[in-house]
Amino acid sequence: MRADRTIWQPAPARHEAGSPNVVGAISLAEACEVLAALPAGALEAHESALRARLVAGLAVLDGVRVVRIWPDSGEPVGVVTFTVGEHDPGLVAAYLAAEHGIGVRDGRFCAHPLLARLGAADGAIRASVGVGTPSEAVDRLVAGVAAFLAEGPGARYAVQDGCWVVAQDTRPLIPLHGLDRLASTVAACRPARD
Repeated sequence: MRADRTIWQPAPARHEAGSPNVVGAISLAEACEVLAALPAGALEAHESALRARLVAGLAVLDGVRVVRIWPDSGEPVGVVTFTVGEHDPGLVAAYLAAEHGIGVRDGRFCAHPLLARLGAADGAIRASVGVGTPSEAVDRLVAGVAAFLAEGPGARYAVQDGCWVVAQDTRPLIPLHGLDRLASTVAACRPARD
């Protein structure tokens, strides 16, 4: 590309923006080799045990309801969707992230009619477990939800640009090659615009 004209490359090069993700490709290949070296059934057994641990931990918390399409499904995957009483799923997710360092997804997961039919029209929280998830992470998630129910958030939260965030967050941002400066210029939950 030049200031006065654009010279298009022939396909497929014209469809590739920038440099290829060589580090990503090597990392993916290494991950595939590690997974392939696991004994048959080990990954599934690990994921199943973690999922069962999470569901059992959430089941004893008053007001927490695991949301499933088919509760009697014999082979569930390592994803657990749940609600926390009448609390906004976005607030619970923001609390878990800010106060417990736990990343979960909140919302309707592109399944608005389904969640409404399952009694979670206002959304839910979704946690995933997998090969790299230790059992301690599941315990931390359950403890975080229990703390939310028992004590509520320790910080004050507000909706900013449609997302729950810590209001007037004074925690220092770890400097990561200038990303701290970049983050201070971008509003939460909204991509930067040119």
